[in-house]
Amino acid sequence: MKLFIKKSIAFFLICAMFSLGGCKSSFNSLEYVEAILDLSFQGDGTKALQVEEDVEKEDLEETYELFVTQFVEDYIASGLDADDEYRELFGKEIKKIFQTMRYHVKTGKKIDENQYEVTVEITPQDVFVRYNEELAADSKKMQEKIESGFYSENQEEKEEQIQREILYRSLELLKIAASNSEYSETEEVNLRVHKNDDGKYEIEEQDLSELVVKILKLDELITGN
Repeated sequence: MKLFIKKSIAFFLICAMFSLGGCKSSFNSLEYVEAILDLSFQGDGTKALQVEEDVEKEDLEETYELFVTQFVEDYIASGLDADDEYRELFGKEIKKIFQTMRYHVKTGKKIDENQYEVTVEITPQDVFVRYNEELAADSKKMQEKIESGFYSENQEEKEEQIQREILYRSLELLKIAASNSEYSETEEVNLRVHKNDDGKYEIEEQDLSELVVKILKLDELITGN
């Protein structure tokens, strides 16, 4: 078992689903970035509702759920062949992990009429690094059990037993990794916010991808395309 991390994570970022256009007064880039990060990591749409006119609370909640579901699907469940029950259980743990992310929207400056640069202070956490290590160690133990004849001799029953144990252990190991996780030194990430062709503001996907990679330390786990 090994946590599979793709190089490009832009497809699951909330900014791809949620851009702001009808601001209630003048556009505030710091409030906008904070709204996106709070929705992404905390599941809190309070600030988004304050800075955007044409958005409903239910839409934000649905967007957040899609964000979490997509993350679970692409980074955990798909590699484990998890069923719906375990996908939901993993989703609950991922929400808890996201809520522990430390970030602070620090400063912002206007580049031109259509672009801003916002500096965010983040404190990366190593939960997924630990999870990957736990999975690797557990995989060796399971292989030893397989070779020792621990599971049923019937091939179909054997596969079912192994699959159930993989899912159970993976979930437990994620909980363990989360409880033992540590933060590293604080660093800064710059996010470019621009007005798109529809007149709505959005964060550059590459910049937000970099923030997510750094705050979750996913750059230490990249193995795919």
